[in-house]
Amino acid sequence: MYPESGIVYKYFDLIDGFIRVRLLGDGESLPGLSSSNERPPDRREYRALVVHHCVVELEDNVLPVVRRIYPDDEAAAQDLLYQICIDVNPKLEIHSVSLPAGENGTENIESQEGAERLAKSAPGLEKSLLKEVVGQDSAVRNICRSIRKAACGLKDPDRPIGTFLLVGRTGTGKTELSKALSRHLHGRSPVRIDCSEFALPHETAKLIGAPPGYVGHNEGGTLTEALMRDPWSVVLFDEIEKGHEKLHHMLLQILDEGRLTDSKGNTADFRNAVVLLTSNVGTADYAKAANKMGFGQDGSLSTSDFDDITRNALTRDFRPELLNRLDGILTFQSLDKKSRARITSMRLKGIAGRMEKAKIAIKWTPSLAKQ
Repeated sequence: MYPESGIVYKYFDLIDGFIRVRLLGDGESLPGLSSSNERPPDRREYRALVVHHCVVELEDNVLPVVRRIYPDDEAAAQDLLYQICIDVNPKLEIHSVSLPAGENGTENIESQEGAERLAKSAPGLEKSLLKEVVGQDSAVRNICRSIRKAACGLKDPDRPIGTFLLVGRTGTGKTELSKALSRHLHGRSPVRIDCSEFALPHETAKLIGAPPGYVGHNEGGTLTEALMRDPWSVVLFDEIEKGHEKLHHMLLQILDEGRLTDSKGNTADFRNAVVLLTSNVGTADYAKAANKMGFGQDGSLSTSDFDDITRNALTRDFRPELLNRLDGILTFQSLDKKSRARITSMRLKGIAGRMEKAKIAIKWTPSLAKQ
């Protein structure tokens, strides 16, 4: 290998060999980035632009080898090549790049697309969710009201679309509602944070990235990176009571300002996100109260008693500054027999649909769902 001006050799694992990478000079920038009112590239397009400009003979020598050895992993190869290019040219890292606006300012196309998608989904959202989330009509209606408010442009511009705490016994549909909401709004799963994994103070660094000087600083945080990729998301903090107090403090910034700063100083925007927290606090209190007299003939709690117990449990386990920043606290009642039968029927239909693809027919009597 002989030295070439402006070229460095970097080892590429997938082909077990060195590739040539272009080293940009101090005054040199990445060509192809528009400074006009045209649509700026998204994350995937930007990475492809970096790779195609920096990797010498990409199409002629590098990608043909990758396609021959790993025919199904070209996307993964592109990601690895992007990291190599950034190692050589740190200034091309996507969070370090600023694009000048045109004379009239560059429109945020992704924001427009997200707003249009929200406006299209909002009218029929409540009806669709009520079909999928059984027995929790009040919670569904409250969340959908916030979605419609945002679609009409009436939401607070500096806060998330909606921030709700879903509280109730396990198995009442809290997580299912968040999944269904994300599926209908964005066609994908929610950004899920299992708060039991952040019970210790140092573990919260995973969400925003490790501090400078620590292992993993260049990798970014799981939460902030997800929102930087797509600010239009449903963010689920599952079992929030199990998270450390540092996680709760982090939530205050999200709920109050609609943004969160990662360890590199980059800002993740939550203003177009729906933030849902789930909690099982009060479960033991429900069981104790249901065993006492005066709560109904079948031992179940009335709605008012259920709400009172929930409110007392929340006051005991959460700081008021967190609860006061939420748009609503939605209690999930235990499912009655009719709701359980309906859910069972839905699950059986789902199983039958999957088995039908294997050319296996499944039938059941109506009484099965009621058992």
